[in-house]
Amino acid sequence: MDRLIGILSSYTHALKAQKTPFRGVSLRYVGNSDEDVLRSDLMLRAHFRNFVKALRSYDHHCNMIDRSSPTSSADMNVYDGTSPGNGEDEVWSLSNIELGLKMIHMLCPLLTSRGNLRTIVLDRNDFDGNSGLTFLLDVIETNQLLEKVSFDNNHVLDIDDRFYMTVSNHSSLKYLTLKNVSLGGDEDKLSMILNACSHLDTLGLCCNDIGLSRGSLKIIIEFLSSGNNNIMTLYLSGNSFNDESAELFASALKSNNRLRVLDLCNNEFHEGGGVICNALFDASSLGAVVESNHTCDVYLNENDRGAINQSKNPKRNMHRKVFATLYATTDGGRLGQLLDTIPIELMPEFLAHIQQYYIADIPREIKKRAMVCRQQYTRDDFEDVYMPPRQCLELYSKHFVAGLYLSCSPIYNNS
Repeated sequence: MDRLIGILSSYTHALKAQKTPFRGVSLRYVGNSDEDVLRSDLMLRAHFRNFVKALRSYDHHCNMIDRSSPTSSADMNVYDGTSPGNGEDEVWSLSNIELGLKMIHMLCPLLTSRGNLRTIVLDRNDFDGNSGLTFLLDVIETNQLLEKVSFDNNHVLDIDDRFYMTVSNHSSLKYLTLKNVSLGGDEDKLSMILNACSHLDTLGLCCNDIGLSRGSLKIIIEFLSSGNNNIMTLYLSGNSFNDESAELFASALKSNNRLRVLDLCNNEFHEGGGVICNALFDASSLGAVVESNHTCDVYLNENDRGAINQSKNPKRNMHRKVFATLYATTDGGRLGQLLDTIPIELMPEFLAHIQQYYIADIPREIKKRAMVCRQQYTRDDFEDVYMPPRQCLELYSKHFVAGLYLSCSPIYNNS
């Protein structure tokens, strides 16, 4: 507690001196464990009161607040561009500190008048009842430039129409995390949150035991399957999903072409993990490869952060998968079976492309090796070829066939 109060006092002295621009607050109490919360006693409230007065005086005497990146300091600012605050505007972060009604009454007028507040982090604050959510909504409503909000490890009693209206009508908000907010099996809460956040880029609902309720699981799957949201990153780690829900996630991924990251770490998948990955790369046939999801990477554990859809270009991901499938086959065996999956109506186009297909999508190294092989194929000396000529030509031909197939596929061209 003494260290945190010391940091708060340094903020107060810096504001009174008015020598450096104010760029936000980052206070986190570090106890014996991550779940320890600093209680709001008379001493802490007194220091906060002095800080609030100093900030009000600072705002009054400054014509504008500098919006440059915050100076790096181990104690006064923890943001480095990878956490919710990007360092370009004002950031407020209060973690593991109890915010009772008296503290809220001090902070609310201040935070609802910032103007350039871009990020607010309220994490494990032991609010009284639903006062924390009310406080958060006040801040969101009055800060139209706000982009990122974290409200993790706080109990949420009720999600009402005000939450829906505030979040859904906020044009700048892009990022919202609600980790461990006691959703449990409350389907109404979950449905309200998803509907309100459908326009965001990133939504976090980790550690809410959503998988323990069939109704909540159904709501999540329907949200993923529908094309009525703009979510590109969805965090669902620690929600007790298991192998029974894997098929549902796999089916949802096959119909979702917008999602870029789905975090399912720390769940209870075993064989279900393979089922989900199969939705991203089904190599049973060329048609199945093309119909796989080419936009999303799924995280199934902390050490494997996704590698199937590495490129931001879905067509390039599809191309790599088709080529990998062809390259894993033998000319006399499964390769012929895979080519048999090409619909007969595409055969004329397939053959026509033989004369005009351009191999620009071939990775540079492979293309380089192929060209070297072509230049030296008629020579007697092959010592300087990057790979044996027969292997090189085989690689070249399979990449060529993969490109032909993709260039003819209507699914590829319309993706």
